[in-house]
Amino acid sequence: MTEQLALIDPEPPRLTGRQQAALEYIGANQPATNDEVGAYLHELRQDAGGRGHALDERCDWCTTEGGSVARRLRELGYTAYRRKAGWVLAGTAGRVARGGHDPARAPWPEGF
Repeated sequence: MTEQLALIDPEPPRLTGRQQAALEYIGANQPATNDEVGAYLHELRQDAGGRGHALDERCDWCTTEGGSVARRLRELGYTAYRRKAGWVLAGTAGRVARGGHDPARAPWPEGF
């Protein structure tokens, strides 16, 4: 019976430490751009004694590294990319950010 339940509700994929950190950063700061996610990862690396920089600084690799980790999180179903905004958690991808017009919730025009 347990084997059958595993087929219905599989265990979610395990995340690396960097992926988990990026996911938490995106959740707390959504929408987050590639360079913001990358700068956060670089700050974590610096804090752990490696090469990196502060969160408010940017390097040539911030965009590449941040985008790579965020795209992998999207493949695993955790994040979604909103054009002209950035990365958001997958469950919030359909919501309108910053008070914009949401046609799904707008009332029908009069006489329609």
